[in-house]
Amino acid sequence: MWDHPDMPWDTTHLLRADLTPEGASDPVVVAGDNGVSVSQPQFGPDGALWFVSDESGWWLVQRDAGDGPHPVHETDADHAAPQWALGMQDFAVLDADRALVRWWAEGGQGLGILDARTGEVTPSAGAGAFHDHLVAAGDEVAMRRGRADGLPEVVRGPASGPFTVLGRSAAADPDASYVAPPQPWTWRNSDGSEVHGILHEPRHPDVVAPDGERPPLLVMVHGGPTSRTEAAYTTATQFWTTRGFAVLHVNYSGSTGYGRAYRDRLRGRWGWSTSTTASPARARWPRPDERTATASPSAAGAPAGTRCCGR
Repeated sequence: MWDHPDMPWDTTHLLRADLTPEGASDPVVVAGDNGVSVSQPQFGPDGALWFVSDESGWWLVQRDAGDGPHPVHETDADHAAPQWALGMQDFAVLDADRALVRWWAEGGQGLGILDARTGEVTPSAGAGAFHDHLVAAGDEVAMRRGRADGLPEVVRGPASGPFTVLGRSAAADPDASYVAPPQPWTWRNSDGSEVHGILHEPRHPDVVAPDGERPPLLVMVHGGPTSRTEAAYTTATQFWTTRGFAVLHVNYSGSTGYGRAYRDRLRGRWGWSTSTTASPARARWPRPDERTATASPSAAGAPAGTRCCGR
């Protein structure tokens, strides 16, 4: 449950009630508080309630087996995305003690099986650049898997992997000699805080830049504002990299995947936060005034584009 003016990634409460022939009983608050975001409740086969909470500063999985909610693991990594819409599935319960989870790490996402008895995660074979819409029927799972070298695909298989491709976004994979792989890129913004992004260097098998010549840089600022850009293949990025441009996707202060404190930098600073991140990124590039540009869609990106580029 969330109430205006709070957004689901700011403050929510998880309620539980018994359903009887007469209707629902009075709800009981299970988790959540001011400044705590909880989401995605799921019941396990034994009736235990699983959900995600950022009470620790990171969106982590918790479980209530009847004795109150308890974190089932401890790590500095977000395991869920902001709830911009209903029906998002960032983890899938496999049985009474295990769940398939995904989390953000440097350069991409991890995928693995979380054991609530030990708090340990066993990586799944065949993980991609990102994973979403995780669903499970027992130990069999399905999801959308992003790739660094091709468009996303729908896969299925045992939770431990490997996975079988059920559907592809394209009939054939792109020629690898044209694909610019993602590279994590970190710098400091105008406030001196560390910020992150994904850099794609230009790549074309038939063209070589002159010695010592740096390519023009296109800085792309995602919308959201609490969204993020994944370290994955997109045709929009590869369009520019195959034509001699470097592309930097900025996950500015306020983006998801770097913890609650990083996300909260945006509060009260919408627009300013994005621009103080993107401008120093442009300044790090050789000849920034002559060889850089900014593309900024949606509500969060537009102010950044205006402040970065003066238009």
